[in-house]
Amino acid sequence: MIACYQAGYDIIIVTQEPYISDNLRDKVRKALLRLSGLEVVEETADSLVLQSIIDASQISLMKTLERMENIVFSMISDTIKAVELGDSKIIESIIERDNELDKFYFFLGRQITMALGDPKTANKMGLKAQLLVLPYKTYGKCLEEMGDSIVSIGRYLLSENAIPASLREVIKEVLQLLMKSFNYAVKAFRGDKEAGKNLGHFYTSFFLSYPPEFYRTNVVVLSASRFLSLAINIVEAQVEKEALEWRLGLHASRETVETGGK
Repeated sequence: MIACYQAGYDIIIVTQEPYISDNLRDKVRKALLRLSGLEVVEETADSLVLQSIIDASQISLMKTLERMENIVFSMISDTIKAVELGDSKIIESIIERDNELDKFYFFLGRQITMALGDPKTANKMGLKAQLLVLPYKTYGKCLEEMGDSIVSIGRYLLSENAIPASLREVIKEVLQLLMKSFNYAVKAFRGDKEAGKNLGHFYTSFFLSYPPEFYRTNVVVLSASRFLSLAINIVEAQVEKEALEWRLGLHASRETVETGGK
């Protein structure tokens, strides 16, 4: 069902003989919570008719990505707060928020399929050319996986009943570093070269910055390093976007960029 949604189908029919079981109905309804604009419009004993009621072509790709950015930002920010307060309820809400992030990622997948299928649709979504969906897709995937990394850290915090105060401070410091890295990655995708350089510095210095006891918290180390790798991938997506713009003749000439067109 999710694959059909991302493939751009407006109507999806779910059937089961001789009738749809309660288990299948529950699975469909849970899946619908993660698919923006897809609703049950007709229901019989042996079928469910689902229809998209949102025109994804009327929403820019960057709007969708900005919403994903905001969710990742709030997940990091609230994880820092949870570490400071030792509040497991905040962590639980962050894990739930990852479902919202997935929801926008699936919607982005639907938009990308539609943009690839029609140049006019791509233009409506704010793209100058269809091929430019590729770096946007990479960016969206990075954001979705960043959310997964934060959830992994959150699950670790929930599983540990008593984290020593010294280690708690180190984890908080790591999360603050991830927050800065994330901000740099977001700016870098918008063409900020200095942000990309700063992010590269964060990446190379990460494993030299913390005491030995920190490295025993394997989940935090692996999740944080994965998050930073994804941030670097975002910079690479921006480089790919610029390269495609040059290749397609959509980028201003070097002289125009450097002199303001004078």
